[in-house]
Amino acid sequence: LLQGLDVRLREETQMPAHRAESPLTCVAVGSGRSLEEFEAIHRSNKNKQRNHNSRRRTR
Repeated sequence: LLQGLDVRLREETQMPAHRAESPLTCVAVGSGRSLEEFEAIHRSNKNKQRNHNSRRRTR
């Protein structure tokens, strides 16, 4: 992993960031959660795209 990435992210974004004890486990768990929420994420992205396209047409 990249040394000091958590510090850099925290400084650049002014948001909390920390290194996980087990990064690979975090990736696996996060990926699993994303798959569980895939439909909601997909709907959200479709709505964002639809809103973006409708704004472009009204200009």
